[in-house]
Amino acid sequence: MTTKISQYELSLNGITNSESDFSQLLLAIDKSGISLESKTWFFHEIVNSNSINDIPETSKKQTLEGLAIAYKSLQDVLAKRLMNYMEDGSPEKVLDKNSVLMVMGKTTQKKTEIRDKAKEIGVKYTAKYSNKVTHIIIGNLPKEAGNVEGEIEAKFISEVQFTDYYNSQNPGFLILEESDSEDGGMVDNLKELLGSSDEENVLIALEILKSGGVPKSVIPDLFYWQKTHGTAKIRTQIRKLLQVNAPAEMQNAVKDLTGLPNPQKLKEFEINSKLKKVEKKWGQEICFEFSTQLFKRIQKGLRYTIENAKPGNEWRKKAIELVYTDGQLNWTAALGYKNYKDVSSDEILNYGGSNNTKLPDDFLEFYKVDKLQLHNVKMKTLRKEIGKFTDLVELDCSINHLTSLPKAIEKLHKLEKLDLSRNFFTTFPTEVIALKNLKVLDLRFNAENNHIHTILPFFKIPDEVKEALPNCEILI
Repeated sequence: MTTKISQYELSLNGITNSESDFSQLLLAIDKSGISLESKTWFFHEIVNSNSINDIPETSKKQTLEGLAIAYKSLQDVLAKRLMNYMEDGSPEKVLDKNSVLMVMGKTTQKKTEIRDKAKEIGVKYTAKYSNKVTHIIIGNLPKEAGNVEGEIEAKFISEVQFTDYYNSQNPGFLILEESDSEDGGMVDNLKELLGSSDEENVLIALEILKSGGVPKSVIPDLFYWQKTHGTAKIRTQIRKLLQVNAPAEMQNAVKDLTGLPNPQKLKEFEINSKLKKVEKKWGQEICFEFSTQLFKRIQKGLRYTIENAKPGNEWRKKAIELVYTDGQLNWTAALGYKNYKDVSSDEILNYGGSNNTKLPDDFLEFYKVDKLQLHNVKMKTLRKEIGKFTDLVELDCSINHLTSLPKAIEKLHKLEKLDLSRNFFTTFPTEVIALKNLKVLDLRFNAENNHIHTILPFFKIPDEVKEALPNCEILI
């Protein structure tokens, strides 16, 4: 330990080895601007711990001082601890007219902007800490904590919490329009401007939001364009707006520079893969919301939510609702596969791949499904959940890899039309005998050897099928 302390003391005089992690930590501690006592404390605790995660609990002041040390792994640990000190609750519970406010660290808004806003709503602002300060807005690298003698008693709040309180006391015209208007016309027009292909229109929309306030309903739109817009300047301006206005649970995703510019050029599996990669940084709920936003705009991206949101999750229900219309559930669209229904045989190119995604039987708790499209969803077997879709009148399983039907299909007593065309049946699926209301059974173009154009010889319809389904048109 003596050697390490000696190295630390030497490093304060500029003697470091820039190639080692150890010297990077020393350099970060030295440049932090916090007191020598705090620098030494952090150094001792880090070198005496198995990992930075194991350093002892830190007080409010120690947490802020540690955050002033530009060493990522330490900041990650202390950022989580900081959340334990942050105030919770609605804006009115966080601040009031008797509050005395200051800022520590670098915020998205200039400190003079925060000062002027505080003055507008009757909240006192100070640039220097004293025991009269009741609330501190915490920004990045809060070096001011190093100038505080003794422990910090003030409450910690985020820049977003301050903005929420400001908007509650002095709402901009857009926020007022959203809350007072029945149709929200101005806000809807603003959303259209944000999606304009003309960048000048987008910049105008952002200026209006800066002056008129950011309604909560616009935040998902802003986040979508922050991650997908093709112009870096616009993405940066949107990020700054969101850093001030987006809820706390979205902030990690907002700060992360990962995006999907021009997602319309990506394939479904590429979008799915990218969302899986940012899942830990953004959080699943944010990824679910983004996935549904993608689908609303470009009819892609929903597979991520379908495959990852568990039954009972509100985003799963919202996602499935996007592919449900008047009793018809389009599972092909939900998974992002191509619809070949109106395409000639010669144009059916994408016939490979496999998928075993669970059928959405949990959706039946909320909606009646009488038409289910499982066309080209790459399934090799029809899952047994199909037996729960007892209201089905039409079931489309065309262009898949089916070779048989599950016994569960016998429960679909209302079924009138079953499309099994372009699959891999080599024998007649006699399970259909139980479907007494069946009027059309399509078994055309069944193939072998995994090739769409290799058509099997003419199916022979078993006599028992003819007897059981005398009114059914069987297409072979």
